[in-house]
Amino acid sequence: MIAIHDKSNPKPFFTRIPHPTSFKTNVDEKKYWEKQKKYWIEGYNSDINGMLYFYAQEVKLKDRIKGKIFYPTVRDADILIFNELKKSLDERTSPFVVKGRGVGLSSIGMNLPLYFFRLYPNSKCIATSKDKQTLAQLYNDKTIVAYEEMHESIRPDLIAKNQTSNQSYLKVGMNYINDYKETKYAISEFLCRETQESEKSTTNFSGSGAIYGFADEAPLMPRFFNFFSSAIECFTDHANNRLEGLLLSGGTVEDSIPVESIQRLSDIWNVAKIMNINPIFIPATYGKHMTNGHSNHKKAEEEILKKRDELDKLEDKSQLNAYIKNNPLVIEDIFSFKGSGMFDDYALQVISKQRKDAVSKTIPFYHIYKDNNTWEADPTNKGFIKILEHPKPNVDYILGYDGIMTSELTSSANNNSKLSVTVMKGIDPQAEMQFCPVATYLERPKTIEYGNENTMMLLKYYNKYGRAKIIGEVNAAGEHFIQMVINNNMRNCILYRKDLNNTGWVDTKQPWFYRNNKILDWQIEAANIYFKKYGHMVWFDEILKDAQKLKSENTDSLDSFMACLYGFGTGDLFGKAPKKIIVDVPRERLTWQDVNGQLRQVWVKE
Repeated sequence: MIAIHDKSNPKPFFTRIPHPTSFKTNVDEKKYWEKQKKYWIEGYNSDINGMLYFYAQEVKLKDRIKGKIFYPTVRDADILIFNELKKSLDERTSPFVVKGRGVGLSSIGMNLPLYFFRLYPNSKCIATSKDKQTLAQLYNDKTIVAYEEMHESIRPDLIAKNQTSNQSYLKVGMNYINDYKETKYAISEFLCRETQESEKSTTNFSGSGAIYGFADEAPLMPRFFNFFSSAIECFTDHANNRLEGLLLSGGTVEDSIPVESIQRLSDIWNVAKIMNINPIFIPATYGKHMTNGHSNHKKAEEEILKKRDELDKLEDKSQLNAYIKNNPLVIEDIFSFKGSGMFDDYALQVISKQRKDAVSKTIPFYHIYKDNNTWEADPTNKGFIKILEHPKPNVDYILGYDGIMTSELTSSANNNSKLSVTVMKGIDPQAEMQFCPVATYLERPKTIEYGNENTMMLLKYYNKYGRAKIIGEVNAAGEHFIQMVINNNMRNCILYRKDLNNTGWVDTKQPWFYRNNKILDWQIEAANIYFKKYGHMVWFDEILKDAQKLKSENTDSLDSFMACLYGFGTGDLFGKAPKKIIVDVPRERLTWQDVNGQLRQVWVKE
């Protein structure tokens, strides 16, 4: 790790020395290039390792706007990246770099094959990206430019160069001295292939061996995990069960990064150790207020934080959220925006912040039982019912029910959904906590009946003072529970469907609801409002965790939580009246008309 410099005029990390244009003798030329190769292997100094020395001394880049060809300036970001690459090689891990705009990871990643060709004759390098168009452009603007601009003394011979819609290919050759001091001719390859269009394409490098690989814009690769599992085999020495080459992945975070990519990035960070990945985050302070390659990190951080404070004062948080994404100081700045796609950035920030507090709060499990004619709850070491606050008199409670279609009895799948119940209290004049979840029940029960019996006990416990209601989605388990409530003479605890928009089309005499698109849209809108207004009162991690999941995943706790929101409706919970939809119903009148030669009374529109 490099030291952070904030001096007013620091010295450059590296000043490139042009290669001599001529040598007195062939021996002098040979000695010169042998010394250069030693730098490529051992490094130039404590800051400049071998890979970075080669990159700074031998690789030319192309300006993406003006087209100018130039040698790169060594920046502190480069030193950080190349030190991590060397660390990954030494520790046999795969580096994954997350950075902001302008760091130049694509230039590094697409030009390192030229380094590996020189040090590992007869080797193969591979590369991929988020799509084939991006990959083709990188190959032309990075690799081919650098190859053609290499010094003629070390540029390998061009044997073949080819490009199709799905792949790009570079085949080169050069003389080298083998371990027996014999001069041989080596042929090396750089293969760029698309790996994201289908599940099958993720294995496009399967069966190949490689010394180096690069996955550009990896956070935007929808099938990254499948690609990585297949590609990592290219670098694995199965005889010794260890990684021999380097698979570099990474990409940019910015305001346009989609929620699913943030979620994927978070998943990569969470399983990095298991997957033998070296996660590397480069803060937005790198590359700002630079002098001779040194970033003024202190000044940049102060500037970023000040700008955040200014944008935070705006009622519309979209500009603040975009700025944070473009200028993250810690990886958690990015992870705070992960979610299911149901919630806006502001709601996701509240959810993420509250979850950090919620995970540190232990909510005990309880066993509910009947003592004479009263339902009670005692703490227990194991269980499925969590209680944050017990029932109070003069407080309304709504239980949101999310049932299951199968149980352990009828399905052996381990990842099936669970029966979930959330208890939310309403207005409580004696406490600060209002409209917040106070209890949950979450279990994959042995049978639907068993799960519903536990739900019934929870309902009876919170109905101790006669103020509890329950509502949920109508399905097989839900219908079974409704009948249980009726059989227990608790019909008054059942909530009925709501005509939330006063359309007149909802049968409000029917219990519970069918979760159609209109109901789901209302629940999502309500949940966004709720988390921004009351998110700091949600202490159940299972609800907050579900709110950060993708839509394709099970979100049982969130579903029962949103059933509570439906149960409360729009009144006191959100402090507004239900939305009214004005339907233009045509007026009609009765009149006489000639119908097939006969005068008859008919209704006509006015």
